[in-house]
Amino acid sequence: MANEGIKTVFRDYNTDFPVFGVWELIGNDVCSGHPDFSHMTTPQEFYDNNMKSFNYLDSVLPVGSKILTMGLANGTVLYEAMHDRIHPIGWLNKDVNYKNVYDWFNCLQISPCWGWMNSNETVREMTQTRADELSESLYNLTVNESFENITLHYIDCPVDQVISYWKANGGQTWELIEPVDGFHPNQLANSLMAQIIWENLEANLTDWIIPINPNNDKIIEIFGDQGGY
Repeated sequence: MANEGIKTVFRDYNTDFPVFGVWELIGNDVCSGHPDFSHMTTPQEFYDNNMKSFNYLDSVLPVGSKILTMGLANGTVLYEAMHDRIHPIGWLNKDVNYKNVYDWFNCLQISPCWGWMNSNETVREMTQTRADELSESLYNLTVNESFENITLHYIDCPVDQVISYWKANGGQTWELIEPVDGFHPNQLANSLMAQIIWENLEANLTDWIIPINPNNDKIIEIFGDQGGY
């Protein structure tokens, strides 16, 4: 997945300001409805496809652009947190849990992630092993490759940090996951991930934080208060 759609990103090399971006693949390269491991991206394929993408970005982004690369998620938390909870389609009679839904998806081969949304513990563990290998591949690329116009910096996916923070404040993991698909982080989780990433920048990469746009007052004057959008 690392190389798809990258050419939708474009800037004017000569006139635009440097870009700050987050390279966040999360789980696409280990997730599909195919009931096997052969459809998962290998570490070498992952490295090569990411290099193609970064070489393209290096050719179109202004000098000084910065890309924060992020490892894949710990997807095993999905089943651990959700499997025995009642799924929305079972709310009426309290008779359908997430394990049932995951198994149903896999039976129909329509699961968004056969490897992690699976009642077979071995499959979940093998999927996570591949995800960790891909994270290591991305880390190695980030620290060993250099580019003319872009700078890379690697961080682990903050999912585990988000969960630890939420639980330390009295929450439960399932509250961070979209209830319908039982798979994606919800808006609360996304906001907490953004907070952790920002705190990481403030602590470790202060020179990556760009100045406040001096035209903000003009923008408000022209477009008014749009509620944060």
